[in-house]
Amino acid sequence: MKRTAIKRGGSRLQRKTWMLRKRDRPRRTSAPDSDEPEYLDFLRAQRICGLIRASITGRLRPELRAYLGRCRGRLEPEHERHGVGMGQKAPDRRAWECCSHHHRQRHDKRGVWLHLTLDQERELIAGCIDDARARYMSHGSRRAA
Repeated sequence: MKRTAIKRGGSRLQRKTWMLRKRDRPRRTSAPDSDEPEYLDFLRAQRICGLIRASITGRLRPELRAYLGRCRGRLEPEHERHGVGMGQKAPDRRAWECCSHHHRQRHDKRGVWLHLTLDQERELIAGCIDDARARYMSHGSRRAA
Protein backbone atom coordinates (compact mmCIF):
# COMPACT_ATOMS: atom_id res chain seq x y z
CA MET A 1 0.00 0.00 0.00
CA LYS A 2 1.36 3.36 -0.97
CA ARG A 3 1.27 6.07 1.68
CA THR A 4 1.07 9.80 1.23
CA ALA A 5 4.00 11.73 2.61
CA ILE A 6 3.40 13.92 5.67
CA LYS A 7 3.50 17.60 4.84
CA ARG A 8 5.86 19.42 7.16
CA GLY A 9 5.56 23.03 8.21
CA GLY A 10 2.50 25.16 7.89
CA SER A 11 0.22 26.36 10.66
CA ARG A 12 -0.62 24.59 13.91
CA LEU A 13 -3.78 22.55 14.14
CA GLN A 14 -6.76 24.51 15.44
CA ARG A 15 -9.11 23.12 18.08
CA LYS A 16 -12.56 22.27 16.86
CA THR A 17 -14.03 22.16 20.40
CA TRP A 18 -13.39 24.11 23.56
CA MET A 19 -11.57 22.49 26.48
CA LEU A 20 -13.67 21.93 29.57
CA ARG A 21 -12.75 23.97 32.62
CA LYS A 22 -12.14 22.31 35.98
CA ARG A 23 -14.90 22.62 38.54
CA ASP A 24 -14.59 25.33 41.15
CA ARG A 25 -16.45 23.17 43.66
CA PRO A 26 -16.54 19.40 44.12
CA ARG A 27 -19.30 17.65 42.23
CA ARG A 28 -20.77 15.85 45.21
CA THR A 29 -21.46 17.22 48.63
CA SER A 30 -22.14 15.22 51.72
CA ALA A 31 -25.71 14.77 52.82
CA PRO A 32 -26.78 17.29 55.47
CA ASP A 33 -27.54 14.53 57.99
CA SER A 34 -24.32 12.59 57.45
CA ASP A 35 -22.24 14.40 60.05
CA GLU A 36 -22.95 12.92 63.50
CA PRO A 37 -19.63 12.62 65.32
CA GLU A 38 -21.37 12.14 68.70
CA TYR A 39 -23.17 9.07 67.40
CA LEU A 40 -19.96 7.61 65.92
CA ASP A 41 -18.17 8.22 69.24
CA PHE A 42 -21.04 6.46 71.02
CA LEU A 43 -20.63 3.44 68.71
CA ARG A 44 -16.87 3.31 69.31
CA ALA A 45 -17.42 3.39 73.08
CA GLN A 46 -19.63 0.27 73.09
CA ARG A 47 -18.31 -2.91 74.66
CA ILE A 48 -20.08 -5.50 72.51
CA CYS A 49 -20.03 -5.93 68.74
CA GLY A 50 -23.40 -5.48 67.04
CA LEU A 51 -23.32 -9.06 65.72
CA ILE A 52 -22.80 -10.52 69.19
CA ARG A 53 -25.61 -8.30 70.47
CA ALA A 54 -27.82 -9.53 67.60
CA SER A 55 -26.97 -13.11 68.57
CA ILE A 56 -27.92 -12.44 72.21
CA THR A 57 -31.18 -10.64 71.36
CA GLY A 58 -32.22 -13.30 68.83
CA ARG A 59 -31.90 -11.26 65.62
CA LEU A 60 -29.30 -13.73 64.34
CA ARG A 61 -30.65 -17.18 63.54
CA PRO A 62 -29.44 -19.87 65.99
CA GLU A 63 -27.90 -22.05 63.26
CA LEU A 64 -25.65 -19.13 62.19
CA ARG A 65 -24.15 -18.62 65.65
CA ALA A 66 -21.58 -21.34 64.93
CA TYR A 67 -20.14 -19.20 62.11
CA LEU A 68 -20.01 -16.05 64.23
CA GLY A 69 -16.67 -16.66 65.93
CA ARG A 70 -15.03 -14.38 68.47
CA CYS A 71 -14.73 -10.64 68.18
CA ARG A 72 -11.24 -9.32 67.58
CA GLY A 73 -9.98 -5.79 67.32
CA ARG A 74 -11.54 -2.51 68.30
CA LEU A 75 -15.13 -1.56 67.63
CA GLU A 76 -15.63 0.72 64.67
CA PRO A 77 -18.73 2.20 63.04
CA GLU A 78 -19.91 0.09 60.13
CA HIS A 79 -22.09 1.92 57.61
CA GLU A 80 -24.95 0.37 55.74
CA ARG A 81 -24.07 -0.30 52.09
CA HIS A 82 -27.57 -0.79 50.72
CA GLY A 83 -28.82 2.18 48.69
CA VAL A 84 -25.49 3.99 48.26
CA GLY A 85 -23.42 4.21 45.12
CA MET A 86 -19.91 2.95 44.61
CA GLY A 87 -17.35 5.06 46.41
CA GLN A 88 -20.00 6.70 48.57
CA LYS A 89 -20.80 6.27 52.23
CA ALA A 90 -24.21 6.03 53.86
CA PRO A 91 -25.16 8.75 56.35
CA ASP A 92 -23.77 8.32 59.85
CA ARG A 93 -27.26 7.75 61.23
CA ARG A 94 -27.25 4.45 59.27
CA ALA A 95 -24.20 3.03 61.08
CA TRP A 96 -23.83 0.35 63.76
CA GLU A 97 -20.97 -0.92 65.91
CA CYS A 98 -18.87 -3.80 64.60
CA CYS A 99 -15.49 -5.20 65.63
CA SER A 100 -12.74 -4.96 63.04
CA HIS A 101 -12.73 -8.76 62.58
CA HIS A 102 -16.41 -8.95 61.63
CA HIS A 103 -16.07 -5.72 59.64
CA ARG A 104 -13.38 -7.33 57.47
CA GLN A 105 -15.42 -10.52 57.17
CA ARG A 106 -18.40 -8.56 55.89
CA HIS A 107 -16.40 -6.87 53.15
CA ASP A 108 -14.73 -10.16 52.19
CA LYS A 109 -18.03 -12.10 52.41
CA ARG A 110 -16.63 -14.62 54.90
CA GLY A 111 -17.77 -16.11 58.23
CA VAL A 112 -21.40 -15.52 59.11
CA TRP A 113 -21.85 -13.22 56.09
CA LEU A 114 -21.14 -16.10 53.73
CA HIS A 115 -24.22 -17.97 54.95
CA LEU A 116 -26.66 -15.05 54.70
CA THR A 117 -28.68 -14.17 51.64
CA LEU A 118 -28.71 -10.52 50.62
CA ASP A 119 -32.19 -10.00 52.10
CA GLN A 120 -31.16 -11.68 55.38
CA GLU A 121 -28.03 -9.53 55.53
CA ARG A 122 -30.03 -6.35 54.99
CA GLU A 123 -32.57 -7.38 57.61
CA LEU A 124 -29.83 -8.18 60.15
CA ILE A 125 -28.02 -4.89 59.53
CA ALA A 126 -31.26 -2.89 59.70
CA GLY A 127 -31.98 -4.53 63.05
CA CYS A 128 -28.48 -3.74 64.32
CA ILE A 129 -28.84 -0.12 63.20
CA ASP A 130 -32.27 0.23 64.83
CA ASP A 131 -30.93 -1.28 68.05
CA ALA A 132 -27.90 1.04 68.06
CA ARG A 133 -30.07 4.11 67.36
CA ALA A 134 -32.48 3.17 70.16
CA ARG A 135 -29.62 2.78 72.63
CA TYR A 136 -28.15 6.09 71.48
CA MET A 137 -31.47 7.90 71.92
CA SER A 138 -31.97 6.41 75.38
CA HIS A 139 -28.37 7.33 76.22
CA GLY A 140 -29.44 10.99 76.30
CA SER A 141 -28.30 12.32 72.95
CA ARG A 142 -29.13 15.82 71.76
CA ARG A 143 -30.41 14.88 68.31
CA ALA A 144 -33.56 13.00 67.42
CA ALA A 145 -33.76 10.34 64.73
